[in-house]
Amino acid sequence: MGNLSRGYIDLHKIEYVTRGIIPNPVDQLQYGDVLFNTRNTPELVGKTAVWRNELPCAYYNLNLLWFEFDSERVDPFFFNAILNTKEAISELKNIAKGTTSVAAIYPQDLMNVKIPIPPISEQRRIAKAITDMDDLIGLLEKQIAKKKAIKQGAMQELLTGKKRLPGFSSEWQYMEPCLENR
Repeated sequence: MGNLSRGYIDLHKIEYVTRGIIPNPVDQLQYGDVLFNTRNTPELVGKTAVWRNELPCAYYNLNLLWFEFDSERVDPFFFNAILNTKEAISELKNIAKGTTSVAAIYPQDLMNVKIPIPPISEQRRIAKAITDMDDLIGLLEKQIAKKKAIKQGAMQELLTGKKRLPGFSSEWQYMEPCLENR
């Protein structure tokens, strides 16, 4: 449940099956499974993500709703994308029941949510376009993180005097602290 983010699986914190417990093979996630968070805070209930084989083996638990689709009618990647739109999130918040700290969306209430479903060929094209953009964003985020790490390392070496820029070889001079009485 904690690994579900809006639209993707977050693997920063992984829960493992306790030794000696053998999960039911039918609970093992398969590529394209859509997972839906049925209980959470009012802001986070209804988080939806599609499983893209982020790990070699994973199982879902009963705090999630697991969608299974007729592959000739609904593309799971399209369904994931549409449930993560601003409009769908707003509608999900409206049907959530509960307190200010815990809200729940029950399957019978979810069945009343109207979701626009274009023909399967269009769903697949839309899902591919969105997935391609997500992949590009992910690549750019990795490049930005790498550039930030390089910058941090360069700053560390340059600002401590461990490395000098070409043409600068003299020793660093240190300023005396300038304190004023006010």
